[in-house]
Amino acid sequence: MAEKIEHRGIVERIEGNLVSVRISQSTACSGCQARHLCNSSESQEKIVSAQTTETDLKIGEEVNVIAAESMGKKAVALAFVVPLVILVLLTFAAVLLLRWSEGMAIVTALVVVAAYYGVLAINRKKLNKEFNFWVERL
Repeated sequence: MAEKIEHRGIVERIEGNLVSVRISQSTACSGCQARHLCNSSESQEKIVSAQTTETDLKIGEEVNVIAAESMGKKAVALAFVVPLVILVLLTFAAVLLLRWSEGMAIVTALVVVAAYYGVLAINRKKLNKEFNFWVERL
């Protein structure tokens, strides 16, 4: 894996070769000295399930959660780029080609985007198999 994304996290649970790791997802501002004065800083904690070959990990241990950079790009494309393209193209096609009103075109495009997200949700298990994380000891 040439290009990779890494996050440090704390092991929460261990089940065979699957490890649940708590990672802190934060914006660049969260480490700033003046973050308490600014409304833009935010931080979230997430639990990530990852695979490992380490046999002696312990709960509470700090580890690296690793993912391929290409996986991140694919996730961004599926979550943001494809819905945006659907929204824009469908709205323009409905207004310019079908001569629908702008309101009707926008509502239709939003319904189609909602259906797209529904299809992603239905296929969550299949997508989870494609998006793999690994854990390695620090």
